[in-house]
Amino acid sequence: MVSHDDVAIAWRNGSKATGSRMYTDGTTIFSYGEHFPIATYRQGVILFNDDKYSSSTSKHQSIVSSHCNGAVYNCTTKEIKHALDYPNEPIVLTKMEEPDYLPHIMDILKNFCKKRGVKRFPMKNLTEQIEKMIVMENL
Repeated sequence: MVSHDDVAIAWRNGSKATGSRMYTDGTTIFSYGEHFPIATYRQGVILFNDDKYSSSTSKHQSIVSSHCNGAVYNCTTKEIKHALDYPNEPIVLTKMEEPDYLPHIMDILKNFCKKRGVKRFPMKNLTEQIEKMIVMENL
């Protein structure tokens, strides 16, 4: 068995490792089992689970967080599990912490559609619709 820190380092480096209560397959790192993925690499970003579960899992999250490099998006357990179950679908997060992320998210969607042969991406229309949804949700 290796330490929790060593498991997090292995995950960051894309290697498999197993500790006493954390393990990684090199892409996703789990706390106590598959029911709680702490973080996963997906499409060049890290989806980080910010759900609360237990004090020991919070410690695991803290350890993993200290080893995150690059773009990190806070997600729910449900969102990460969906991303793991459907790896070829675009990542859709149901919450946004900062409206400033919208242009970046729209670029990701545009590139995703472009790779799949979509000729015209309705950037302006989608941006307006998403902004309206954000405003409505914050009322």
